[in-house]
Amino acid sequence: MNHRFLLTAILLFSTLPVCAQLEFSATKLVDQYQDEFRHIYRPGHTYLFSLGVNDRERNKRSTLTGNFGYGRYTPKADTFPTIIARNEIFGYDTYSDYQVFQLTLSLRRDFIVWRHLELYVGMEMGYHFTSYRQTRYKGNVKDSDRFVESRLPLIPFVGISIPIHGFCLFAQSQYNFSLDRSDDNSRNLFNRIWSNGVGIRYRLEEPLE
Repeated sequence: MNHRFLLTAILLFSTLPVCAQLEFSATKLVDQYQDEFRHIYRPGHTYLFSLGVNDRERNKRSTLTGNFGYGRYTPKADTFPTIIARNEIFGYDTYSDYQVFQLTLSLRRDFIVWRHLELYVGMEMGYHFTSYRQTRYKGNVKDSDRFVESRLPLIPFVGISIPIHGFCLFAQSQYNFSLDRSDDNSRNLFNRIWSNGVGIRYRLEEPLE
């Protein structure tokens, strides 16, 4: 793992006060690619699980979380024509499901509007590991490649949450900017993904001493 990522994590944790509060959360996001993949894949679903600590300020709070997630996208069609001449198809491609494994850190700032209403903004960064297979058919020739890529995402997000007795129901919107590098370093792709989702968060009532 990149040493800069670990250093960032250590520095962020060091800014938290001695008295902090643990929280757990689970989020479901619906993701829509904004680049060329939007023509191939349907909107995907990502499930994100997080563990965090916050500083329990009165009118606002800072929370640092570690996140693990999994996302999957399915193709829009079984085949995608690639060679068309005289209204006849001579070649086509097929795609496997597109899978994403996520390991990230996020820093969130909550603004307490009312006892049962909070607004928040934040930033997430880390690593996404992606994989999919593309198979090309041209006449009697079949060629297949599996692409495994690491992605460096930068994800600003905003949301609204409703705290109720230690639990929080929340809705979130985020925009994912990321740079992909293929396993053979032959391709670099800049990706953009728009995501919206909902989740539930639980905060321990007793602070950490």
